[in-house]
Amino acid sequence: MKIWKYTVPIDGESHTFKANIRRFLAVGNQRGAVVFWAEVGPDAKGCDMTFKVFLTGEDLPDSRYYLGTTWFDTATIHPFVAHLYQIGKDDAGGGS
Repeated sequence: MKIWKYTVPIDGESHTFKANIRRFLAVGNQRGAVVFWAEVGPDAKGCDMTFKVFLTGEDLPDSRYYLGTTWFDTATIHPFVAHLYQIGKDDAGGGS
């Protein structure tokens, strides 16, 4: 088992990674993008997993799983909040 970091741009698009993610650990931000850390299994190639960043007020798809929220507040970026979701996976809480 290892910990890997994944970067998801804030561009309104979905981003797919081939990953063997066992557990999501944290969501944060670096260099103007949303990042998340996860435990990955020994076969890191795994399967396709799709992620997307949503800003507050944007419409969410029905099939999604919330991973976390991060706050951007720097001198170069106007303060805002971004929310990371895994797309194509239903929320365990049944929310839609």
